[in-house]
Amino acid sequence: LKRARRRMFAKAVEQESKCFYCQEELPEDKWTVEHLTRLCEGGHKIFSTNIVMACAKCNHTRQSTHWKEWKLRMGKLGEQK
Repeated sequence: LKRARRRMFAKAVEQESKCFYCQEELPEDKWTVEHLTRLCEGGHKIFSTNIVMACAKCNHTRQSTHWKEWKLRMGKLGEQK
């Protein structure tokens, strides 16, 4: 558990404590782990290449949308704020 928490912290630092998709501030108590390529679609559990930190809203609403398309969509929505 400690190793996984350290990896999550490192990923959050790498992302400047922002959601990978919408770029909203992401405090530690709001971190969710997001697989870019879902495990059921052949993705893997490797933090360095397939896992990012996302806010709960982005993580749960992305559904089957490809991560690149979702990031682009969320970025455009973020610009309108």
